[in-house]
Amino acid sequence: MAFNFSRIKNWLGYENITSQDLNIEFNNIVQKAGADTLSSSNSTNGTAPTVAAMQTQLSPGGLGTEVLALTTQQDIQQLRYQLAAITGNPFWYESPASTILAINNELLSLFTVPTSRIVSGRVDGNGEPMFLTPAGVADSITLKATATDFIAYINGVERIYTADITLSGITLATAIANTALVNDAALVGQESSASQGEYGTFLNIDTIGASITVLDGRYAAFLIGTEYFIAEVDIANNRLKNAIRGAGFNQTDTWNARAVISNNDTITLMNLAWVFATYNGGIPGIDAIYNKPSVAVVQPATPSIGDYWYDIVNQTWKKYNGVTFAGVEAVMIGYAIVDTANVKIARSFDFFKPYNQLNTIEVEFLSTTQVRANRMGAEISVYGITYPFQTTQPIWNVTTTLDSGVVLTANFTYYCYVTNTGDLKTSDISPRERKFDLLGQYHPAKPWRCVGSFATDAGSLITSSGVSFSLYHQSVLPDLLFQGTNISNSIPGSALKDLGVTNAKLNTMPAVSVKANATVATASPTDLSAAADGLVLKRQAGVLLFDSIGSDSINNSAITTAAIADGAVTEIKLAATNYISQNIIDNNLTGAGTFTLSTIPLTIENTGNRFVEITLLPRVPGISFIDFFSNGHNTAKMSIQFILDGSTLLADQQSIVASGGTAFDQYLPPSAFRHLVAVSPGAHTFTAIASIVAGGGGAAGAQIVWQNVLFLIRET
Repeated sequence: MAFNFSRIKNWLGYENITSQDLNIEFNNIVQKAGADTLSSSNSTNGTAPTVAAMQTQLSPGGLGTEVLALTTQQDIQQLRYQLAAITGNPFWYESPASTILAINNELLSLFTVPTSRIVSGRVDGNGEPMFLTPAGVADSITLKATATDFIAYINGVERIYTADITLSGITLATAIANTALVNDAALVGQESSASQGEYGTFLNIDTIGASITVLDGRYAAFLIGTEYFIAEVDIANNRLKNAIRGAGFNQTDTWNARAVISNNDTITLMNLAWVFATYNGGIPGIDAIYNKPSVAVVQPATPSIGDYWYDIVNQTWKKYNGVTFAGVEAVMIGYAIVDTANVKIARSFDFFKPYNQLNTIEVEFLSTTQVRANRMGAEISVYGITYPFQTTQPIWNVTTTLDSGVVLTANFTYYCYVTNTGDLKTSDISPRERKFDLLGQYHPAKPWRCVGSFATDAGSLITSSGVSFSLYHQSVLPDLLFQGTNISNSIPGSALKDLGVTNAKLNTMPAVSVKANATVATASPTDLSAAADGLVLKRQAGVLLFDSIGSDSINNSAITTAAIADGAVTEIKLAATNYISQNIIDNNLTGAGTFTLSTIPLTIENTGNRFVEITLLPRVPGISFIDFFSNGHNTAKMSIQFILDGSTLLADQQSIVASGGTAFDQYLPPSAFRHLVAVSPGAHTFTAIASIVAGGGGAAGAQIVWQNVLFLIRET
């Protein structure tokens, strides 16, 4: 301890120590150091203790305006001042309204804090977690903790790792049947293809190897060109979905950037390892598994040895040992991507922080070189820190905020970011959707939150129509898998820019379909597909569906003469005063007997008798016919008869009788059967029948065959 006063006596070597000298020196120390500290905590310069002396407090000043204590007494008084400030009471010794323990318990009751979480560790120059590093040229991965401690809570206990830990022997990727091809003619290496598979889009594939097919429904790692990415395999639809493009960093902490994609590019399967930091038996270590860890209330039904399961009920990780899931001291810290020889890529999971969806920045066009927040007082939470801009309007100026290495080019999209330190940056890298853990859209390689974007024109200037912004208003749910928080979307209409939802932003739909509510009640839309050509969308029996146009779809008198094109009505379709027709089903009659070809009801509405033509017509010109086969019965007879209201109009209308005693075929066109009759007004029934009458030689095997015949009744 240093004192701001001088010694009275300095002894020399071999000098005698006297009681007088000692007493004088000790009195000097007591008086100059502050007797209230050394003799009595409540006295001043050796006087009797007082309440006033006990309550004396001295401000230490602030940062840049420090007040330096000259005595131990002043040191104590400044400490009293700070204690009073902490408790919020006038004097340092008064009981606070709440204890630190009580406040801690209250906070824990308001927020769900996982018992296993990452607190801190090695980061890069942007503050991006970088404690997990791939070897790049070996089958190993390292938890970096020598230069910067890695700190995590495991099962509620703080664990500090102070030295690097390397895990070797990571399982390598297969080299057998391990590729697929991009199957999307729309992908031609354009800017947007670098995000294909993200934001609800899909990466369509074909020529899929068996090693990929068996991963259906699981997440896997892939390589396309120079980019490593992760995606969910969907074999039923021949695609990859829910992708994480540009999934991590290499051994030099360099981000493995997204790559543009073209049709027929080759995609190669990698191995995906999930990495845990462990502290079993008090020994720090790391572990890797190759099945995605489960986070659930109940344990997985069919686990493999080594699988991890986060038991939500007991809030702890458990590992399957072949018999049961046993509790372990572990926390998931990231993943690694492995090729057929080396661990190439790793991603460190984010630190546990109070991530927040808060973002009231709406970007607007300011000039051809600037965009800005459209109002003062905007706030945003970035990587757990809230930045209130209060009286300022943040401006992204393309000459001052461009990220390192970014050059403004023509006809390109750029993105406006707020960094984790509150700075403003403009980048040519589109954000990744992180609403499920960081509660916003973030740069894929930096802890920067995206607030909007703008497009440049042919002259590399910002266009007023190309500015858009990202705005989130979401409720928060815990997400144990990624050490953060989850959200449930609820974006109000006021948060959407006019015409901001484009067709490209909508989810994909089945081929030849529309999105609609097919029910009679309020409901979410579904996809309605047209299964064949010629179907139309209509309401029928209270539901919306695709179907053919039937008579129930055409109102009475809906088709007028004016609606029929000139020359559109042929002889068969000729619109006389009144006509009706019916297709006769293709069939045959064998042996003696009668067959009803067709029956048509018709109402004659005119006054007085009307002549009605009854006829059979070819429905398909050139291939319509009525054939009679006698089968050698020379007296057998075929007859087509027309009947009006039960009475035969002409008993043997166009009869054909066999002759000569030999078998023969007789072909007649349908139009050979025609009859004209006077009919009175009213309702009538017209019937056409076919019959075979046996002659003296019988009619066994004789046959009438008809095909593509039309029965027509027409007023003349």
